[in-house]
Amino acid sequence: MRICFWAILAGIGICLAHRLIFLLFPQIGMTMLPQMDYVIDVQKYYYSPAIFTYAILWAPISEEILSRRIIFTVAQKKHGNVYAITISAFLFALAHYNLPQFFSTLCLGLLIGYFAVLTDNVYIGVIIHVANNMYASIREMILGDKIWEMSQADFFINAIMGIFILLFSIFMINFETHNLAKRQKIDFRES
Repeated sequence: MRICFWAILAGIGICLAHRLIFLLFPQIGMTMLPQMDYVIDVQKYYYSPAIFTYAILWAPISEEILSRRIIFTVAQKKHGNVYAITISAFLFALAHYNLPQFFSTLCLGLLIGYFAVLTDNVYIGVIIHVANNMYASIREMILGDKIWEMSQADFFINAIMGIFILLFSIFMINFETHNLAKRQKIDFRES
């Protein structure tokens, strides 16, 4: 159960940390400017319960079943963990259909693939993905288009906080997974 908590934090951490991509490569953020009118129009739909539910539940669940349950599992059996993580993350990022989001979804996909291997459970990706989308959607509803008015310092602080949260959650999931494996070995030996 604690792994689920750390997975939620990992989802929030990656959502915040992806801002670093826009700081390091501002041209990626600039490619979003022509899409801004579309983004601002779409924001009003977040208040629709159906769209909000789709964004935070249906999309992550269906994307994770396709990316990690099907593609990842087949690739893992044929080519091993590294290939499975890489190809499922790449296809996951391509499926989002836009360059600015490609890099953050690629990082999210790599992270989820790593956790799928570490925990031997592809459904941890659903938890991370739901947390990521929920945090992004709620933040979008609260801040709206003001998010694009943030200063570079604010973006940097968000990115650093996200990286810290992400690294800490990675460490804790590793720790919890290893502790769980030790407890299961002890329980198995005692049986």
